[in-house]
Amino acid sequence: ENTGFDAITLFTCKEKPTGNALIFVAGDDAENMISVYPGANLTVTAAEVQRCQPTVAAANILLLQLENNLNAIQRMIDGARDSGTFVILNPAPWQKISDTLLSKVNLLTPNSTEASQLSGITVSDLASARQAANVLHDKGVGQLIITLGMQGALLSIDRVMSLVPVYPAQPKDTTGAGDAFN
Repeated sequence: ENTGFDAITLFTCKEKPTGNALIFVAGDDAENMISVYPGANLTVTAAEVQRCQPTVAAANILLLQLENNLNAIQRMIDGARDSGTFVILNPAPWQKISDTLLSKVNLLTPNSTEASQLSGITVSDLASARQAANVLHDKGVGQLIITLGMQGALLSIDRVMSLVPVYPAQPKDTTGAGDAFN
C-alpha cells in the first residue's frame, strides 16, 4: 500500500507458509537450478479465483506460471477464456499438465527443459526444438516460444517457425531470466 502497488488480490493462508525457492547458480555459464517449496501457493481456492475474475475479465492478458495448484490455474484459464483475455502460460516450475489445459492457452513459453518434459522430445538445439514444437501443436497449442538460452528462441505460430536470435550478453546469473522474458 505504501508503494502504491495494487494488492486487491493478495491472499493469506493460515495453514501453510509462503512458498520459497532456493536458487543455485553454476560458475562460468551462469545457469541455475531452482528448488521450490510451493507452500501456500498450493492452497488457492475456487473462491479466491472467483474474486480475481473481475480483474482478469478487465485485462488484455493473463500471464500464469505453474507455482499454484492446478485446479486454481485451470479455473483462471477458463475464466480468462470466457472473457476473451489472452492467456500466456510459462510452464515453470514444472508440474505435469493435461493436453486439455495446454489447448486452452493462447501462448505457451517453455524453456528447453520444460519443452522436453511437455513434448517427450529432448530439446538441445533448434532442430529438436522444432520437433518439440510440432508435438506441442499436436496437443492443441497454437502459439509457442521455446527459449533456448544462448541459442535464442524458437517462435512457432500454427507451425510457422522462426528463430529469434539472442542479444549477446555475458550473464552473471540467469535467475529470473524466464520471468523477465515473459
